[in-house]
Amino acid sequence: MAVCTLRALGAAGGVAMFSLGLGAASAIPRATEHPRLFFNAEDIIGLRAHGQLPAGQAMVARLDALLAVEPAPLLVGHQAAGWALRYVLGGDPRAAERALALCEEAVADRRPYVEHATGR
Repeated sequence: MAVCTLRALGAAGGVAMFSLGLGAASAIPRATEHPRLFFNAEDIIGLRAHGQLPAGQAMVARLDALLAVEPAPLLVGHQAAGWALRYVLGGDPRAAERALALCEEAVADRRPYVEHATGR
């Protein structure tokens, strides 16, 4: 059984860890295979089923709480991954649009990463 661990960072720097046991072992995804966040296409059914269980519902509630907070500039990419996961779990196209917008924002503005790396 593969274990998928999701690390979610809150705006205040708090970390929440979630481990999901997936029914089938996940292989390393091929370059042409999507989605490729922390799982592959074969894992989605198991992730959605897990989301219906009490532990999965708690994970989704925590994810939603983290996504409700505007991310610090350095964490925009993390928040994009969270929105992408939310889209996969629920299928809401607005979550996919938010994930894409945050990815574009993270790529367009490298200053937070440079400032963090250089201390300036």
